[in-house]
Amino acid sequence: MVSKQDSVWIQSGVVSFGFQSCDEPAVFTRVSRYESWINSQISTNQPGFVQFTSSGADADNSCSCFTTTTTATTTTQPTRPAPTVVLQFVLTIVYTEALSNPQSQEFQQQAAQVVAVCDAVYRTQYGTLFVRTIVVAFWQSSRNRMEMAIELVFNEYSIESVPDRMDIVNTLKEAVSDPASNYTLPVDVDSIRVISAPRTASNFQFATSETFNMALSNSSSNAFKDRASLIKRQLEPFFIEDFTPHFISLNVKSFRQGSIVHETDLTFTANGILPSSTAIYNTLLRAAESGELSFTITALLPGVVSSVASVFSSWSLVVISLLVQLQWLTQ
Repeated sequence: MVSKQDSVWIQSGVVSFGFQSCDEPAVFTRVSRYESWINSQISTNQPGFVQFTSSGADADNSCSCFTTTTTATTTTQPTRPAPTVVLQFVLTIVYTEALSNPQSQEFQQQAAQVVAVCDAVYRTQYGTLFVRTIVVAFWQSSRNRMEMAIELVFNEYSIESVPDRMDIVNTLKEAVSDPASNYTLPVDVDSIRVISAPRTASNFQFATSETFNMALSNSSSNAFKDRASLIKRQLEPFFIEDFTPHFISLNVKSFRQGSIVHETDLTFTANGILPSSTAIYNTLLRAAESGELSFTITALLPGVVSSVASVFSSWSLVVISLLVQLQWLTQ
């Protein structure tokens, strides 16, 4: 399924199933829902994604359907948001009122220039971890300057964590300041700052019964990547279920000896409330008890909710309680 925007054809759907006859319905997969996955599978010549709003009539408003009544049971799978970081900075460009309207030609032209530069900068730096840039807004700063906000979308399916704030800021600063680069975006580099970013519960650790392999200490090794992907794939559904709509991803930071000790970070939306450490460990315990994992969790170790200032004084009691339950499970 394609739609035309000006002179460009945009693919919005892929046929799931349908009929050759035009008077029968067809079902399409919405391409935009798989944007992160598509970019995670394509390492070079990645497709571009754009926002598109149809100006045509909605034919469904005058559609008559003849159906038989059936009763079906459906299960809605919880979804999770993509990790996004919002940057704000100043452009040394004269602001015009047309830039306040996202539908105007001026807005779209200026946005396209910003997107082209930021996509190139961050894709070069982060590869498939980075998905795309979205321009949020332009507004007047002073007579010959204007401010803007962009949203950087990262890949929630990646085994890598979202980069930290300073790294994101410095990446853009260095790229547009480099005289050898081809980036012509007139950014005031001193104005670049992060105004919103995902929150992280860090250093949550658990041990499994397998024998540690030294290759797991190297994050570039296939052994590390395969193991990190396995842990992410099997544990994330439990966190999605318990912490929707704010849970984003689980990422393994490191492995170490002790059978295999896994150090993990959990990422949540910027506007969500971080769950308590006890709640996070209860989810890990539920996963361990589920019988759905291909590995056996034998112990849970203390972690820290990094953006919460207070120290959890009940750590020892929590860890001891969970360890007693896990020991009972493994008997």
